[in-house]
Amino acid sequence: FTDRSLLRGVPLAELTANLGVHWAGNALTAGSLEEQWDLSCVCTSLYAFFSHSWPTSRWDKLLILTFAFNAPAAYLISAVVCFGMVYLHYALGWFGSSFDFGVPGADDFEGAFITNASSDSFLSHLYLESGVIEQPSWPGYRYTLMALAVSLLLFLMLMLFWQRLRDVLVHAGVVSPIHCFLDKICICQHDLTLKAEGIASLGAFLNYSQRTIVLWGP
Repeated sequence: FTDRSLLRGVPLAELTANLGVHWAGNALTAGSLEEQWDLSCVCTSLYAFFSHSWPTSRWDKLLILTFAFNAPAAYLISAVVCFGMVYLHYALGWFGSSFDFGVPGADDFEGAFITNASSDSFLSHLYLESGVIEQPSWPGYRYTLMALAVSLLLFLMLMLFWQRLRDVLVHAGVVSPIHCFLDKICICQHDLTLKAEGIASLGAFLNYSQRTIVLWGP
């Protein structure tokens, strides 16, 4: 770079916001060219350099970005929440009682079943002489379904909004920002001199990028 202020990156959260509007085409997607350039900022390095084809559908690009950058966090957080809810319920007895196994005629088998058994003691105390085991009663089964439903809803929300949530954590100083290169935003469009310098510096943008991500369609 002849001028290091030309090294600019746009937050990944901006590239996935508004259903990926910036990937719709090379047309203006902000109030003005100046405002569009202001979506980027001067940085010391770039997380990713996006090489893409404008004719490729914006929805294809958004889907790839969502799975590449949102899915790992969504999978991890939703799984931790699901298993955490189940553990708190069945192991520690939070949010109600544990499974209640009830079998018709169980009174005829003294000691055959222990109701409200915890998950860690159930197998060690259960006699299988009767050969009949019913499904868990509704209260415990319902809580398992609720934990799955909550984790699924959380997964979908994180798939859509994880980068926005991460942006909040960035402003709070918890995590580092992710700056990426997208030509229409990171290269000045309203000043022909800066635009020419930016285009001439594409090799430098690549040099300061940790990775190159190619988004090309057929």
